[in-house]
Amino acid sequence: DERRRAGTFFSGPEIADKLAAAIRLKVSSDAVVMDPTCGLGDLLLAYASGLPIRRTLVETLDFWGCRLAGMDTRSDLVRMTKVRLLFLARARGRFSEATNDLDGLFPLIAVGDALKDTDRLAAADAFLFNPPFGQVQSETEQPWAKGQINAAAIFLATLIAHRKPAAPIAAILPEVLRCGSRYGRFRDFVSDAGLTGPFEPMGR
Repeated sequence: DERRRAGTFFSGPEIADKLAAAIRLKVSSDAVVMDPTCGLGDLLLAYASGLPIRRTLVETLDFWGCRLAGMDTRSDLVRMTKVRLLFLARARGRFSEATNDLDGLFPLIAVGDALKDTDRLAAADAFLFNPPFGQVQSETEQPWAKGQINAAAIFLATLIAHRKPAAPIAAILPEVLRCGSRYGRFRDFVSDAGLTGPFEPMGR
């Protein structure tokens, strides 16, 4: 109920794997891939499952830490994302060594607000993205909508405005942005930015 009120929906492994696979086709293994609203890290875990394993756990975590970036406004979710990535690295590499410096791991994954910390968006090479879906009052006037706006549109517009030119985005978005009559001008805005799909309906 709390997540629904906040418009927060975790990605889950099936959808996360689809998005991660799409991004892998667009970038090299050295690319910095960011989830600017990372939550529990489902999308980053899906992408990390295809990153190389190094000789030791520390080397693997250092390698991943330079390539995985993320933000969330909740510190507990950021910490859980790091824990899950640590567990994934240990499981994939079958490492028995331990590390106690969780805060020092994954330095590009940190507490932040994607709508305000836009300089961090500009540093990434590609994006995995599952923004909040709730209705909000836009704090700034948008050229494509007024009044109450779906939060996902505001997050996506901010990402488009501050990303590197042509940085690919694989996103989970509410259906209303794809086909709602109120968001026709928003779709034109997205298309003018060079983002054209493909789109795959995935149910509620």
